Amino acid sequence: VYVRRFAEGTTSNVVKPYTLLKAQNEMRGNPQCVNQSLAFTIFQKAHFIAKIAELLTTHTPRVAVDYVGKEDTKSYVGVLFREFPVMREALDMLRSMAGKGAHHSPKMGRLASILRKHFAKNGE
Repeated sequence: VYVRRFAEGTTSNVVKPYTLLKAQNEMRGNPQCVNQSLAFTIFQKAHFIAKIAELLTTHTPRVAVDYVGKEDTKSYVGVLFREFPVMREALDMLRSMAGKGAHHSPKMGRLASILRKHFAKNGE
């Protein structure tokens, strides 16, 4: 349950990648664990998110973006970005931060809105 909440983004607690791998190994082969394939998929998604969080706290946004690019061919990563739009937004922000862009600034959305209204009102 805890891993599922983490993978879905409904908890703010960040799990360490090693902890997830250890729990996954304990689950494997346990006869009490029902629907292991679903649990394995959730573990994969949670590990991917935890690894990105760890890279952001220990390295730079560029390293995290490179990791996402390397893992992009895996099916569960694609599903994660399709199911959760917030993941796409987070990746856009990461790419902007890695490229020294200003997209990650919270004021940029408001500024863009003001500029759109201005040019729409003035017919430009």
